[in-house]
Amino acid sequence: MLLVTIYAPNENQSEYYSKLHEKKLEIGQRNICIVEDYNAVVDIKKTILATQKNKKKRKTLPTSFFDIIQELNLLDRWRRLNPEKKEYTFYSNPHKSWSQLDIIWMNVEIGNELKTIEIMTNVWADNNPLMIIWKRRKKTRRRWTLNSQIVKEKYVTKIKKEMELFFKENTIQQTSLQTLWDTAKAYLGGITIAYMAKRNKERW
Repeated sequence: MLLVTIYAPNENQSEYYSKLHEKKLEIGQRNICIVEDYNAVVDIKKTILATQKNKKKRKTLPTSFFDIIQELNLLDRWRRLNPEKKEYTFYSNPHKSWSQLDIIWMNVEIGNELKTIEIMTNVWADNNPLMIIWKRRKKTRRRWTLNSQIVKEKYVTKIKKEMELFFKENTIQQTSLQTLWDTAKAYLGGITIAYMAKRNKERW
């Protein structure tokens, strides 16, 4: 996943988003999450709480921004999770208005991994912080297995010597056989990984 955090400029936004679009195409990442203070709103009707007069003074995002959203199939994830809510992230004293300048855009695949997005209370900054809560994933433990190919190499002699030394130094009455065996496997894995890394480096 490509995580992009942005503080957009107040001026020349059209040019700014065109360059951002080009940079994203260079990177070529499929899954993307853009978290941004846009200094403009997506939709005056939905993302601003103000008098009609003050609404007209607020700036909306340029076409070049929506080109990115359309091409990358990004969605406003907070709005998708909270279609009926009216919450805002920034209060403007000059305009006497609340607006949602901070938005999280994601493609569908990683958006489906979200549990919720919360707009938090503003304590010290101009904008309210956003908290992303992901769904819990079950951790899968990867089992290390010995590469059978190296058993055919001269390295197998080194393995035998290293393991003989290991058992000689670590076989004591206070250590259970299970603990000794688990430790031996970890030790074998370590020296084998180190050998494979060295062999691959020399090969290249």
